[in-house]
Amino acid sequence: MPSEEKLNLDGISITLYRSKKAKNINISIRPFKGVRVAVPRLASFRQAKHFVVLRKHWIEKHTAQMKQFEDRQTIFNWDTQFKTKYRTVKFIKHKIDIITYNYTENQLVVKIPENKNILKSDVQNFIVNAIEKTYRLEAKAYLPNRVEKLAKTFGLVYKKVKINNAKTRWGSCSSENNINLSLQLMRLPDHLIDYVILHELAHTKVKNHSTQFWNFLDYLTDNKAKNLDKELKSFYLQVF
Repeated sequence: MPSEEKLNLDGISITLYRSKKAKNINISIRPFKGVRVAVPRLASFRQAKHFVVLRKHWIEKHTAQMKQFEDRQTIFNWDTQFKTKYRTVKFIKHKIDIITYNYTENQLVVKIPENKNILKSDVQNFIVNAIEKTYRLEAKAYLPNRVEKLAKTFGLVYKKVKINNAKTRWGSCSSENNINLSLQLMRLPDHLIDYVILHELAHTKVKNHSTQFWNFLDYLTDNKAKNLDKELKSFYLQVF
């Protein structure tokens, strides 16, 4: 019995794979990973293909949305102008056979072998990884201090600030009032960084998203909570 099969649905490549965890046939569409169909142990690939055909219009709609999302991804070349919060990214060709990077006070310098194609996926992934490490460095220096300042301004109490690389949410507040913030926040303008921090600090008082929560967040943001939340949705965690 094969563990994986490929299916072409009017130009859309779909991967069907056997899953021990799935209880039902499940379709997922993820950026840069495409359409994947989990097939549970008791279902056949034939049944899964039939299910896919029935969901054709849904797949086409969400694949188109995903393509728009993927198109936002920066493709780095030698002339790409890119800046983290505090550093300009600079690409340099060198004669060594490995890709390296280093920081200066105001630059992230990525050194790429002169015989390497910068557009290759391994080089692009290295660049993204170097940028995310830079964001982490900057986030650790900036975010805890900003949380402390905003908390003091509004008399709010929290326990710890933890920096992670979450790509499904900008931040969260635990039941113990620990504030978790994604390093991806460093890609946002300052007023939206503050909004996310205030959103999580608001959860130290109200643990849900009730009317009471939004009223309190409006108080913290000068009655701009909904507008700021709408603006935040124009930014994507997974791509930059």
